Amino acid sequence: MYLTIQDVASRTGLSAHTIRYYEKSGVLPRVQRTESGIRQFTEADMALLRFISDYKQAGMPLEEIKEIIEGIAQYGCILEQFEHGEITEQSFLKRLALLREHRQRLIAQRDHLDQMLAAVNQKIGLYEQQFADQQAKKEQEKDKDIYESCSGTSLRRARGA
Repeated sequence: MYLTIQDVASRTGLSAHTIRYYEKSGVLPRVQRTESGIRQFTEADMALLRFISDYKQAGMPLEEIKEIIEGIAQYGCILEQFEHGEITEQSFLKRLALLREHRQRLIAQRDHLDQMLAAVNQKIGLYEQQFADQQAKKEQEKDKDIYESCSGTSLRRARGA
């Protein structure tokens, strides 16, 4: 069963424009088309788009994603190919370097997110403390009003009013 670009956009959360761009730029290999030129996406195409989207969201540049996808298309599983001596050590090390660079970007993103989370947690703490202080102040004023109201009644009784 084939999917239209609208189906794929809906399922992946990518816009049709972005999907077309990925294909035009070569990041997404050319998708099968009908005789009239309508794209026919497969589940494999969708999986590849999710891969592209995940790595893009994680900060990997499209050119590096394209290199990985081209390597997969050319060699299949690079680990198996390397194990069987079907790719060069240089190709293997290039892929390893790409993945290591990506890991460094992810670590930097995580560190940045941790800093942002700490700042948000601090702000939440300040808001919660302010709210608690405000509630305590209201409670004190309420207690004071009750005390004064009771004290006034007691004084009037004592005076014989």
